[in-house]
Amino acid sequence: SYNVGGVVSVLALNGLFLLISKHNLDYPDFFRKLLALLTPAIFHVKYTARFFRLVDLFVGSLLMPSYTAAAFAKRLARLALTAPPAAGLICIPFIFNLIKRHPTLLSLIHRASAAEAMTRGISQWGGDGTMNGGGGGGDEAGEEVDSDAAAEAELNGG
Repeated sequence: SYNVGGVVSVLALNGLFLLISKHNLDYPDFFRKLLALLTPAIFHVKYTARFFRLVDLFVGSLLMPSYTAAAFAKRLARLALTAPPAAGLICIPFIFNLIKRHPTLLSLIHRASAAEAMTRGISQWGGDGTMNGGGGGGDEAGEEVDSDAAAEAELNGG
């Protein structure tokens, strides 16, 4: 009944989860089919809350690979934009929890470019391979200036 799709699949999720978790059933492509159920139509059925509670239970496992969690985060982000406005109230916190459970997903939000990484590395390390004073990673421009000022003061003997 899970392969049928629609509301029947949503109702079959709970039974399927019990078989997978308690009785060690191997169900191929479970996450792919679960991902296929995440469409704007899922917000128009009676069992939306139950469905997302079950999805949270499935996706909440730390044993799930990061690329699968990333696929769910991306699909939910698209749903937040294309589904009814109430979908954003469900999808955004869900994405936040996914990123919190899988910190490797932070690169979906912000990935430093190579130029930024090089600039940050140069301003952070002195020419002799020691860390510049000021203790900073220098994420903001003000911090980089403080770090450079501390390095100049150190060179000038102060």
